[in-house]
Amino acid sequence: MTPLLNLGDHPENFAVSTLNGPSLRYVLFVQGCAHRCTLDCLNPEYLAVKNKVLLSCAEVFDYIAKLQAERGIKGVTFLGGEPFEQAEALAELGALLQHNALSVMTYTGFTYEYIQQKPRPGWRELLAVTDILVDGPFLPKYASDMLHWRGSSNQRLIFLSERYNADEIYAQPLEKGFNLLVRPDGTVKLSGMQNKAQAQKMLDALRQEGLIR
Repeated sequence: MTPLLNLGDHPENFAVSTLNGPSLRYVLFVQGCAHRCTLDCLNPEYLAVKNKVLLSCAEVFDYIAKLQAERGIKGVTFLGGEPFEQAEALAELGALLQHNALSVMTYTGFTYEYIQQKPRPGWRELLAVTDILVDGPFLPKYASDMLHWRGSSNQRLIFLSERYNADEIYAQPLEKGFNLLVRPDGTVKLSGMQNKAQAQKMLDALRQEGLIR
């Protein structure tokens, strides 16, 4: 039996965005990450290896299919947390997405070579349903604002299918920015921005104006 997905929040609290991959995409954050690549992680609330929001792949897929019908999303991006720590469940979800004509983009703190050389359960299956892999940890000393969909130059875009043409992707203008999702309780979720100092400055300004908690 496939494990449940352990998400960092409820599915409705994740953004639909153009900032984490090609075209309009749903961005799914999983819970739990053993990497501690930087103190500047933008998603520290997703690092703890603990159960948070447990859902079946079918439940998550149903929500995504609704977004596809209502908002016209073209794909889903797996972030975290560390997606390869939940590879079996995400591989199953990825297969459902691919069958429904949605592309899959997966971020990981592991390198592609490590995943190939030391596969764990579900790793090869997750690669098989991934169209674009972003590999490697975010390293502040290599940080750059001139990279497509990644924060530091050691990270790579690896095209694992023929769905996207690398030359066409790199020819596109850089689209940098952030998604700000305000939850009903007034707390916020920020994604799409790699600079933690800038993100904190913006959040502090919004709190001063009383717009968020």
